[in-house]
Amino acid sequence: MKVEIKKYSSLISSLVIIWLIYMNIQGIYKILNGLRPHNTGIFWTLHIISLSIFGLMLIMNVIKFADRKAGFEILKDGISFRPNIFQKAKVSWNDILIIDYRLFQKRKLIVPILKYPEDIISNQTNMIGKWVMKTNLKQHGSPIVMIMENYSANFDEVKNEIDNNFTTLPAVAQS
Repeated sequence: MKVEIKKYSSLISSLVIIWLIYMNIQGIYKILNGLRPHNTGIFWTLHIISLSIFGLMLIMNVIKFADRKAGFEILKDGISFRPNIFQKAKVSWNDILIIDYRLFQKRKLIVPILKYPEDIISNQTNMIGKWVMKTNLKQHGSPIVMIMENYSANFDEVKNEIDNNFTTLPAVAQS
């Protein structure tokens, strides 16, 4: 079963990207005007900081909207997990102790509790992905947390599919 992240409506996506482009153009304009000798100091520094923040947001949003592989896939041998451009992991059913289904701040979560969560974190090559996984480990007890509101599939269908694949393993493999 392959589950993809919900895509935002094209209108909302377009408005967000247009707003970020506008903020970058405004920041560049203000920096160029701020190069005059009488406009230096804290305001010029704030313009550079805002331009870099809005520029980073623009780049991240364009990449996120273009990413068509985001989501997770329930396989016979485990779960292939890619919630965003920064994280990616494949977890074998043998590496999962239990699968916890919980409600956190009115959101349905699927949290596979792993035998060795540090291995998944250390295999992560992206610094942002490592940071997100460490935060998930501290907050939820697992580096992998699937927030079902972000995905296109029904929670109950995904839960049944995971339970069917996870419980069909031999008893020795689950311990």
